[in-house]
Amino acid sequence: MDLFLNGFKTIYDDVWYKDEGFGLELSVSLKNNSKFSPQLDLTSDGYGATYPLIDKRIAGKSVDKGIVNNIFFGSSYQVANHIMISYSIGTSFINSYIYLGMKPELQYSFFKNDRIKVKFSLTHIRPKYGGKVEPYGYLGLGIGYRLF
Repeated sequence: MDLFLNGFKTIYDDVWYKDEGFGLELSVSLKNNSKFSPQLDLTSDGYGATYPLIDKRIAGKSVDKGIVNNIFFGSSYQVANHIMISYSIGTSFINSYIYLGMKPELQYSFFKNDRIKVKFSLTHIRPKYGGKVEPYGYLGLGIGYRLF
């Protein structure tokens, strides 16, 4: 079980709506003898802005508070001793609306015991607006600590 503090920058948005923020992530993975392991990610990300963030992109709905909560399930693969890649898919909650979300990530551990980690991720959310999909997402950089 890992706890990450993430910083991120929105992508796909109009120039006016680009924003930064931070969030917390709890990542639970089942360690086994295989290079593959199942993974559960629970995240809560907040933006620093007070204006509506993604008015056109999230199905024409305003996100005044700028909070995105995600529940993702997926798999991770141990590429090398200290390098892991993963892909998760699940549900994203934005202003009480539910959307499909997905997140690929790359993770690096600094020590043999995997206590301190750094990761780079892309959270991609797929809302529908007027019958077509308008993507929304953010790039994240996080530092984490293995709890147990």
